[in-house]
Amino acid sequence: MNDIVLALTATIHTRSTVFVERADPSLRTADYRIALEHWVREPGIGRVIFCENSGASLEELKFPVASCGRENVTWLSFCAPGAHGRLGKGYGELGILARIAEDSICGPADHILKVTGRYYLRNAAVILGDIGRNRNIELLSSRPDPNGRIPSECFYCSVRFLREFLLPKWDRVDDVRGYYFENALAAASADAVSAGHDCRFFAAKPELIGVSGTDNLPRSFRRGAGCIEFTLPHDHVAFWRFALLRYAESAHCSGDVQAVCDRFNLAYAEQRPMQEVRLANGELAMLRESLAFCLGALDWEREQPYGFTRQSAKSLVDALEGVVRQRVD
Repeated sequence: MNDIVLALTATIHTRSTVFVERADPSLRTADYRIALEHWVREPGIGRVIFCENSGASLEELKFPVASCGRENVTWLSFCAPGAHGRLGKGYGELGILARIAEDSICGPADHILKVTGRYYLRNAAVILGDIGRNRNIELLSSRPDPNGRIPSECFYCSVRFLREFLLPKWDRVDDVRGYYFENALAAASADAVSAGHDCRFFAAKPELIGVSGTDNLPRSFRRGAGCIEFTLPHDHVAFWRFALLRYAESAHCSGDVQAVCDRFNLAYAEQRPMQEVRLANGELAMLRESLAFCLGALDWEREQPYGFTRQSAKSLVDALEGVVRQRVD
């Protein structure tokens, strides 16, 4: 099957949108380009709809599509009202889905695979195979989180589900008040089931690769035998290297940090858009120490290396603490 319609949602200029740490338009554009370069080469995808809601030019993103010869791509950039930013990115993303659900955009498609545009899937073949076995289902999604919310980064649904069940809940979404896209998706799923429609969960969890716009954290952590593997964009490689070097130069440095520095120096020199970095558990703890040191040592009002704010650096320290303690999947 190669007739799946992929809908990629995008916001290049986040403007006043609340709760967005990865806001730099150049970084976001790079994220979208990396994801597109993977998706346009995915044989299971028939058509791509790329829809952006800040009115940005998409010319830079069209190159990877043209270079691989894929033609069946719909490009749309429109400008959502700026006031929508105060309601959060989920509200804006539902506005994108509303545009995609218009007859003139989705055309004859009766189902779409929706993926947040800065992500691609490590296990795309598995997810597309699952869709192939459930082509006429109303909703195929990840399982709800402990709060009952269904993750919104990747799901497959009918256009009818969008129009009749999900989009009517658009006006409820308000990140400041704690009602997120994920709440709306869970409520829409429950309503669809109550109406007699078939909603199921993916057989395997979608393995997202990319960086979260909310907290600027990489989504891909893979645990191996005595090590952790990260898939990182270049700005993360550069910042992690910066932290290690600062820590190595300080009087607070404990342990041999040089081996970890060497690994990040090599990754940094390669300048690849996405890098696989593997760290032993002890090295990971050292990396966390380096980042924690920078958290307290830098003057964040004057210095934000590689676009990292104090808040995004703190989120990274907390996340790595979770990985060190084996609390992260």
